[in-house]
Amino acid sequence: MYPEDDIVKRFIEGDDDAYSVIYRTYAKELYSYGKGLGFDPDVVKDAIQDLFFKILCKRKLLSEVLNIKYYLFRALKNKLLNLQRSSDFAHEELKNETGFPICINALDTLIDDEERVSLEKRIQDLISCLTSRQREAIYLRYINEMSYEEIADLLNMTLPSVRNLISRALERMRKNNILTLFMSLVLSLS
Repeated sequence: MYPEDDIVKRFIEGDDDAYSVIYRTYAKELYSYGKGLGFDPDVVKDAIQDLFFKILCKRKLLSEVLNIKYYLFRALKNKLLNLQRSSDFAHEELKNETGFPICINALDTLIDDEERVSLEKRIQDLISCLTSRQREAIYLRYINEMSYEEIADLLNMTLPSVRNLISRALERMRKNNILTLFMSLVLSLS
């Protein structure tokens, strides 16, 4: 059982304050994730607004949801990919699979601007040795604390493949002598 379960239950039962809590809790993380996928910030904002509007209009959508954070990430990614398929809203980064810059805005809610810029630079330097897919998996696992199963579903991969992907990423970081520094940085954020 996730800590958000009570808030989600209250929202489904008609509590609009619970809706506000859900929005405030996840909007910035969703925005960071959408930008990390390479989409234009305005497109990401619109997709998030559409997602939350849909939830507000159809509260019962969440009645079968086991993990609200995972559900929102998955719904946003699907919405953005659908937009990409239907038009040219996405940046070239996404189309060329060169992206997933973890640090764009993932830390905005945690620290002030000066610290954020410094920390973003350090994280970017640390993960520059990883592939785009590895960066996304590491971001989902260690920054957003998602389970391997949730990551597998989001990335459309099998569970063993995700475990291997993350393992290879950690091994690559270990070989570059940056794993300890990265993990201490991630732990300092929690």
